[in-house]
Amino acid sequence: MHVYAAILLAQDMINLARDLKADLRRNELRAKAVKGKVVRNKLASDKAQKEAMFATLMKQSDELYQQGIEDIDDESVVDDEVRRRRYRATLMNNQGTRAELEGDTVQASSMYSKALQLLEESVAHDRKSKSLELLATVMLNEANLMMITGASDAAIERFEECIKLSTTQHGKYHFQVGHACLSMGLCLYQARRVQEAVAQLERAKKAFNKSFSPDCSESREVANLLVKFRSDPRYKRSNNSSSSNSGASSGGGNGGGRSKVSSLRSSHKARSLPNLSKSNASASASSSSSAAGAGGNGGKSNTLHRSQTDGTLKPKRKSNKKKCEGCNQLASKSLHLLPCPKCASAYYCSDNCRYQAWKYHKAVCNQMRQQTRKNKSTSRGR
Repeated sequence: MHVYAAILLAQDMINLARDLKADLRRNELRAKAVKGKVVRNKLASDKAQKEAMFATLMKQSDELYQQGIEDIDDESVVDDEVRRRRYRATLMNNQGTRAELEGDTVQASSMYSKALQLLEESVAHDRKSKSLELLATVMLNEANLMMITGASDAAIERFEECIKLSTTQHGKYHFQVGHACLSMGLCLYQARRVQEAVAQLERAKKAFNKSFSPDCSESREVANLLVKFRSDPRYKRSNNSSSSNSGASSGGGNGGGRSKVSSLRSSHKARSLPNLSKSNASASASSSSSAAGAGGNGGKSNTLHRSQTDGTLKPKRKSNKKKCEGCNQLASKSLHLLPCPKCASAYYCSDNCRYQAWKYHKAVCNQMRQQTRKNKSTSRGR
């Protein structure tokens, strides 16, 4: 077998082992939630089969690693020094991932460091795109390992290097940039920097949408994480504090200018509306009558604004456009919103938005349905 084919086969085996590991975790969570004995027995048999497959893949990938190292050291097989370094770095990256899957973080970190050293030497001699792409991949793997072990600051620095390298090589909307931004967002959230994490996830979403499609699994994962992060109280507090700080700074810096502008506007209104006192009197009378009407109409008051033609106060027109509760998009000719099938008080553009917003809409939906039932019962009693 050719050495490069052996490397690719080992890489595929590692990817399969990673998928099996994720399946095993999902099965464990499902087994805790399930109560039926038949389903539990089925999950246990699936777990045994997947564990056996995982052990076989680990063993075969280790054999391919040993065989690949021997072939790379043979100059008759690989005569180019740059290619030899790149092949060895690929095998070490695979071996590091293998050690990480088995839980040996020390060996994984050692393998990633050796792979990075080899690739940096390879890039210094010849800046080929394959070497740069592999360098970004190893950087991403090492940063993920740092994040798992709790070294958040070092992981964030490594993520930034990986994003910069991938952006320089492929552009800012490549899927590799998206994966790096997604991992960096998770690391920033772990470090309690929620606002920066949301910014990185938005960048990852754009990259995945451009590289794949908005309906791909990566984009859906990022969308779910964005909903979770934006509902975090820390994100809301940071947004409120930043908006108040910006408002205070702009008000303090431009206080004199604003007062001048307001005085100019008031003088312009006085010149353009000579009978302002009469209109003000009629406006106060209309506002008091509207307030009295509001008191008689169950507390519903209209928001008033001053007309630019005659200076009288008139009720504002409220926008009747419906809005998606999941993504806040307004209804239009091209976007048709569907009501909630249970209460019909909220609108959504897709099932995905409805599922994501359900945990926030659930309480309102139940309350609306209870109110509807109560109204029906009272109407029947009459």
